[in-house]
Amino acid sequence: MSLRLLLTGVSLFALALTGAEEKNEPVKAGNEAVEARGFAVLGKEAVVAALGIDPGAEVIVIEIEVRPRTDDGVMVSRDDFILISRKDGQRSPGMHPSQIAGPGALRVSSTAQGASGGTLGNRRGPIWGGMPGTGGGRPQRIGGDNDVASVTEAQTKSEIADKKEAEDNPVLAALKKKELVQGKTAEPVKGYLYYIFDGKHKLKDLELMYKTPQGTLMLDFQK
Repeated sequence: MSLRLLLTGVSLFALALTGAEEKNEPVKAGNEAVEARGFAVLGKEAVVAALGIDPGAEVIVIEIEVRPRTDDGVMVSRDDFILISRKDGQRSPGMHPSQIAGPGALRVSSTAQGASGGTLGNRRGPIWGGMPGTGGGRPQRIGGDNDVASVTEAQTKSEIADKKEAEDNPVLAALKKKELVQGKTAEPVKGYLYYIFDGKHKLKDLELMYKTPQGTLMLDFQK
């Protein structure tokens, strides 16, 4: 066998392995009240293609479809969708678009793994505020030690952009337009949820926890 044919065979095998590693399919889970289907969008190019614009940050986009199974419907809230990383234990609810593209946009801290003497470091949640010119004061971390990140209603109201800022900010407008519809619904709804984690994460690292009236559903993107 010639060296050229050998190299070609090796290249095709490498491409096949790459395709297998990048295989990404929707996952679903359900109970008596609701069914959820999720699809993870990872990587700069894929996120830009999904949003139609560069968000300017390393955003993880989860395309989610919620299908109520009762006549009463369900309440849909980004806070009920908690993205978890098996890699380092980071977790966060869906972020308001203004936390990504507004004047009070989040900055994510960089905490080295094992910095607290264990496998996982403490207080790995995102940092809110502290951006120049926002009047937000010193940065504050969302959530406590290893807790689910949360933003109080007062914090949200004080930090998110107002309507005029949304109109003047094409990234914010794109994020809002494609976000999962919030509120009570008896009909299927579909849209995006947004997350920012510290460091790089692969599809196999991610799992989405959905808190529903009938219990918690887990959408495992590794499967």
